[in-house]
Amino acid sequence: MEALLRQILVKLDKMETNAEQFQVEVRDRFDQIDKCFATIETRLGRLEQGMEEVDGHLDRIENDMVDVKGRLERVERELCEAKAALFRLENQVADDVHALLKNIDKKVEEKGFEIYAINKRLLHVEGAIEQIQSQE
Repeated sequence: MEALLRQILVKLDKMETNAEQFQVEVRDRFDQIDKCFATIETRLGRLEQGMEEVDGHLDRIENDMVDVKGRLERVERELCEAKAALFRLENQVADDVHALLKNIDKKVEEKGFEIYAINKRLLHVEGAIEQIQSQE
């Protein structure tokens, strides 16, 4: 019976040794897992920080885009106003040119009558000169 108890003790010692080795291995594994989790947490922290920076950049870009959109709308509005003013000026200039041409036509017509009158006088003067020369 003593031999049986010794065998049981030997087996218990082996089981205890195996259990201790298992505990050591489990602790080592948990330490490795803890290190991996610490690394992952560090990376996630850096990733969060990077995402916050990206978010900040995107906010600034969005604000810049809103500003650009406002400026473009203002430019478009001013361009429409300039276009309308140009059309008004174009019509006004056309009316002014038309009035000037009428005035020029009227003056040319007046000068035409004056030239006609001068030609008529000149014709009479030349006729009188011819008559005088033929009498000599």
